[in-house]
Amino acid sequence: MVETALSYLEGIGQAGFPAALACAAVFLVGAMVFLPRPLICVFSGATVGLWAIPVAILASTAGAMLALLVGRRLLRPRFAAALAERPRLSAIVAAVEAEGWRVVALLRVSSPLPASFQNYLYGVTNIDIWQFGFATLIGCTPSVVTFIYLGAALKSSLDAGTLAEARLVLAAAGCVLMGVVVALVARRMRPLYAGAVRQPALTRRSPR
Repeated sequence: MVETALSYLEGIGQAGFPAALACAAVFLVGAMVFLPRPLICVFSGATVGLWAIPVAILASTAGAMLALLVGRRLLRPRFAAALAERPRLSAIVAAVEAEGWRVVALLRVSSPLPASFQNYLYGVTNIDIWQFGFATLIGCTPSVVTFIYLGAALKSSLDAGTLAEARLVLAAAGCVLMGVVVALVARRMRPLYAGAVRQPALTRRSPR
């Protein structure tokens, strides 16, 4: 089974430019529909290696910006109606309105909502599209790097026929670091959520 898996992964990895396009397409679509990005990152690292990192970051950012535009131009009334019945979503929107791209970047690292749903939800806010893109790029980079490296490390370990201790230690350290970052971000977001819930209804401005 291991040999079969390795042959399959090597076949994809040797596809070159078509593999890069396929990788970019998966991350682009994944930002607009529900696809578990950690799993996609691990698979990308195992197939195309570490050079999947810039492809994943840029494609995820582009997909998020497209989803924001769809949410702002087509789905805004639907999400605005949903906010009236869901205080937690209202709190997130209020926090983004108050803090701008900083909150978006923090929520990219840790959020109770799927990233693809967030992309459409932020269409209700008035955040600038380029600030949103910058915040998404910054916020998604740590998790993308961690999970793609993990996939590449696992592939290398299988190639060698053994589990390389150094690689496992580095991968474990990356996961622990990611957990610490998530905990810190969640702690930072709690007062923002609480303050947003106490704020009056948002004053709508025309989107940029």
